[in-house]
This record gives sequence, structure tokens and C-alpha cells, in this order.
Amino acid sequence: MYEIHCKVKAKGLTREQKEALVYYTYCNLQEDRYFGSVFYIPGGSREKELLAKTAAAVATCNKLGVGQYC
Repeated sequence: MYEIHCKVKAKGLTREQKEALVYYTYCNLQEDRYFGSVFYIPGGSREKELLAKTAAAVATCNKLGVGQYC
């Protein structure tokens, strides 16, 4: 689903690991896009939501053993 944002070129990874890395990259792109926006409100609900999604993506990567790529 998020493959249009990033292609993982690491060989020897399972499909789940690649999908976790792609989702992590997607979350980082969304954070960068929002934090550079004129609509950015420090401490707002959107900021908390994005940071929570990124933290969940990092936790998933760590659980699957690809945390070193994050």
C-alpha cells in the first residue's frame, strides 16, 4: 500500500520486514511534510498522532529485527 513512497532494496528480508520499513519511511515522510507546513501547531493533536504512528512503526521494526534501519 505504501510502496509508492519507498522501495526497500535490502536483500534477505522477509515480506513483513520490508513492509515495516516502507511504513516507517512513509511515517517519516508524513512527519516532515506536516512539520514543514504552515498548518503546523506545536503540541497539536495531529502532531501527537504522527509521532505515535512513527513510534509504533519503530516498535514494529524492532520487533521484526530490522530496527537498525530505522
